[in-house]
Amino acid sequence: AENQQKVLEIQNKVERLPGNIINPARRFIYQGDLYKVTQRMSSTKPYYLATEDRRAHFLFNDLLLLCIEFQGKLLYTGQIDLNNAYLIDIADDEADQPFCFQIITTTAEGKEACHTVRATTFEEKTEWITRIDNALEVLKRIRNNSSIRSK
Repeated sequence: AENQQKVLEIQNKVERLPGNIINPARRFIYQGDLYKVTQRMSSTKPYYLATEDRRAHFLFNDLLLLCIEFQGKLLYTGQIDLNNAYLIDIADDEADQPFCFQIITTTAEGKEACHTVRATTFEEKTEWITRIDNALEVLKRIRNNSSIRSK
């Protein structure tokens, strides 16, 4: 009940949400600020450039909600469905600043979408990766169990 209260709090705090994020199965896991990272292609491999574009991230068991803070308000900028997502740890030498990682998800059209971010410390990066990874593992187990039952 306390967790549902937290989901409701976030629902009420974030402006311009495209829909209702309240769902009986949705659980709040973690929140914090991460910085947006842009990707440049070199001849051999991508290189990542950190920006000062800070976003508030709210991690749920099945969703990552992205917001910007503007004049004391939280404005919705996007969300990532974790059901078809995976993580990539970006090595520090592949970016102009350390502590970057990516969440890759498959869109409804079957295309891959990348969300590349930077934490401010190694500990923070590890915390995010661990929590997202755990959420992805649970979702995978649920998917596998439901496909077994439906056969």
